[in-house]
Amino acid sequence: MTIREHDPVVLTRPLPAPRLDAGTVGTVVHVYGDDGDPTGYEVAFGDGTGDDDLSWALRTGDIRLPTRAELEAAARALARGGDTAR
Repeated sequence: MTIREHDPVVLTRPLPAPRLDAGTVGTVVHVYGDDGDPTGYEVAFGDGTGDDDLSWALRTGDIRLPTRAELEAAARALARGGDTAR
């Protein structure tokens, strides 16, 4: 399945400073490369408050589409005022 702008995605590996764990849910804000052959993605991550939003340029292997359970867990975390990390 193709990942597009505004899609939720999940990190497949941890990222350094500020630390983001594998399994963290973010949102694609830009797709790099051709429509049919993306070379990377700009993905935004946040804590639900808007204060700590950040974005990373990531390769295609760094993210994947989330499962329904991952989306539900991220929504519950945001509702509690937490971040979207596992």
